[in-house]
Amino acid sequence: MPFTLLVPKYLPKDANLTQILLSGQEPLMTVRLIYSGKKGRLVLTESGPTDNAGSGIAYDADDTGVWTVDINGVNGTLLANKNGQVLLSWYKNSVAYQIAGTYPEEEILRIARSLAEPGT
Repeated sequence: MPFTLLVPKYLPKDANLTQILLSGQEPLMTVRLIYSGKKGRLVLTESGPTDNAGSGIAYDADDTGVWTVDINGVNGTLLANKNGQVLLSWYKNSVAYQIAGTYPEEEILRIARSLAEPGT
């Protein structure tokens, strides 16, 4: 792996890891950790390295709230639509992170802020 995979130290009690997907080849790889629970599904995506990469997110401005949030000292973008879909994305140390799902914004932020190397 060209980057250190981070895993959540916090997950909602009902969320269980159901699938791990790996795509790409070094140096550009993506890992998706998929969790399922009573409130739906969470997908944690980590991609890297992302030096000189750009990204954009398309959304319906009438139905989606957009906020800049702090994730352990870096800015992230949180989008939440009226249908309960939440998307949080940020970059740290040349790795792109994204959490998408149907859990409340507070839960997704708590998961993001808990990411750490396995075993720490």
